[in-house]
Amino acid sequence: MVKRTWYKLLSRYYGPFKILERVRTISYWLDLPESSKLHHVFHVSLLKKSVE
Repeated sequence: MVKRTWYKLLSRYYGPFKILERVRTISYWLDLPESSKLHHVFHVSLLKKSVE
């Protein structure tokens, strides 16, 4: 069996996405695509500001 460690080198950030609403003081609901298998609510520590 071959170990594949290349996935560790992939980017942890995926986006940018629009914030739809603030759920709580530290959570945000993001506008993710339908094909995404991620949950739509994220803690603020997992988000980065997008510079456009």
